[in-house]
Amino acid sequence: MINPYNFVRSDKHMPRSEPVGHDRLRGRSGIISCRLRVVTPIFTPAFALRSQGAAADLRFFRIDNHPALPGSSLKGMLRSLVEAMCNGCSPFDNRIQPPCKSPDSLCPACRVFGYLKGRHVHAGHVGISDALAEAGYEFSDRVTMKELSSPKPQRHTPFYEAAAKERGRKFYYHQEHVRDISAVPTETRPTHRNVRIEPLVRGAFNFTLRYWNVEELDLGLLLYALDLPPEKYHKFGMAKPLGLGTVRIDIVGWQENQVDPADPASRYRDFDGPALQVSLKGLKGDALAAAQQRMRERFTALKQAYARQYSRILGHADVDDLWEIEAKNIQDLRVMLSAVNYSKEIHYPGYDWFRKHGDEQLPTVDEVESGERLPND
Repeated sequence: MINPYNFVRSDKHMPRSEPVGHDRLRGRSGIISCRLRVVTPIFTPAFALRSQGAAADLRFFRIDNHPALPGSSLKGMLRSLVEAMCNGCSPFDNRIQPPCKSPDSLCPACRVFGYLKGRHVHAGHVGISDALAEAGYEFSDRVTMKELSSPKPQRHTPFYEAAAKERGRKFYYHQEHVRDISAVPTETRPTHRNVRIEPLVRGAFNFTLRYWNVEELDLGLLLYALDLPPEKYHKFGMAKPLGLGTVRIDIVGWQENQVDPADPASRYRDFDGPALQVSLKGLKGDALAAAQQRMRERFTALKQAYARQYSRILGHADVDDLWEIEAKNIQDLRVMLSAVNYSKEIHYPGYDWFRKHGDEQLPTVDEVESGERLPND
């Protein structure tokens, strides 16, 4: 048996610094167009219809009666990944990743996505639109999910609480065998603790990510979180422990302006358009390959700059690809962002299990990957 989630460890973190303000133009600004493809069924709720003692009836989030994904949720998904990649601060009181304490000294995640503590605010430099479904999406019949609830680590120490304190950030395993809705665990005798949902089983969504006044290293980190390697995935939406929510994001367009710090007013004297404008929409053959190559060259330069800087922070020789760096957080993310071959063994321990194995520790990502399992009985 394998717990549905595990914790990504921390390593040395990127230095904290004062962010670029919003009172002037500096750094890089642009718009990245993205396409999110459904890999396993996904569900994000809009509202609940509940009868007394019955399961809640949840509807898929919609805009103008079309399925959509909230931009705020996409932003949260990307921020969580950026925090894990750079060992950024934790919003909780955590000795492994102490939270940022001042807008004058912020980790990369807070510089890019924003910071709030009392009256101290940094608005961040990224905005993400709602993602709208393309034509051709498909919903399954409504299903009643197995019971899901918030974690209760205080009941199962040291299994959960000790692992969270000693390691880091929570990520769910990708369960590739749940590509078909029939593989999702459902409940045949529902109570008020269950929910009924309408999963979207096939489809794609389009959204844009706008950034402004972003430093080059921070943009490289953001691109790493957005543009994952082949066969690595994001997790989005509800019912992640049951295998829902595996998605793949592809970048399909990029428009960028660069500001000359010595002459920022040049942006308003240049009528030739943005410094870079590439769209893959409608392209085929050689034209598509050329546009992809142009975009990939810019991505690669920014990503390499970040990877080299992070290698130096760790005390390593320069490495051009973040995913090849032997850091604890990157090692764990390589597993947690992949479709694992043991996904059919994934499910939560039950009440009787905890009675028998109350002293068990949650195995680390590396231990699970190397074959360690929890007892089944």
